[in-house]
Amino acid sequence: MEALLQALGLFKFITPRVETLKQLYVDDVEKLELLLENDEKALGYIKRNVELLHLDLLSDCKSAYDAWGRLESFFAGKEHFNKINLLQSLIDGSLRDTGNPLRDIQEFIQEKNELVQRLNSIGIKIDEDLQVAIMLARLPASFDTMRRILESQESLSLLKMTSELHREGIRRSEQRGPKRFTEHTALFSSFDSQIPNNKKMKFGKSKLYCDFCEVSGHDGERCWLNPSSKNYRKNFADSLKNKLNIQNDK
Repeated sequence: MEALLQALGLFKFITPRVETLKQLYVDDVEKLELLLENDEKALGYIKRNVELLHLDLLSDCKSAYDAWGRLESFFAGKEHFNKINLLQSLIDGSLRDTGNPLRDIQEFIQEKNELVQRLNSIGIKIDEDLQVAIMLARLPASFDTMRRILESQESLSLLKMTSELHREGIRRSEQRGPKRFTEHTALFSSFDSQIPNNKKMKFGKSKLYCDFCEVSGHDGERCWLNPSSKNYRKNFADSLKNKLNIQNDK
């Protein structure tokens, strides 16, 4: 938040300096009005970026300086709790499989890097070797061969490991390209007509492509057939599979 306010030229509004400026411009209406407007902007940025459960703390704040002080008082003594949560997230977070290998890997790397940076900013130094070890440990079983190869290297930097992960993501994405015709594609192709119009996913009207069912119009995170998807519909998928099996038998 400090970096954001600094980039916007609003950092002074969360420091005692703003009160000094208000006193300095008390007889200059134009400068005072501009100062107050920017103060409101800084307050707005703070409110917009705090978590919703903490927004009530700032409901009656009239200035950014007041809001900053309120947050500072509230979180005083909670540093230990925050450190534990960040460490747990760094150690526990695994590489997710949403059906889009390259994007999954990119998000995994970004998430780990951001957690390490946040820990460093609060006084917990995570060495590069430790970060590499944690990330290797959180790769799924499908990466076992790649992990063994990387672990066998005498010197493995973070840059080299992330580069290899990116290459692996590209390779897996190419392997799951649109040229293959799988059972997942057959499911949607065979029974699309049985889905009500208001429930259909518009496959042909989007540039999105699902690496799981290999149908255009949505991605792996929204695929009804992907068990890792937030939109996964088990009954729907089972029903289509049963109908496809019956059709094949005939």
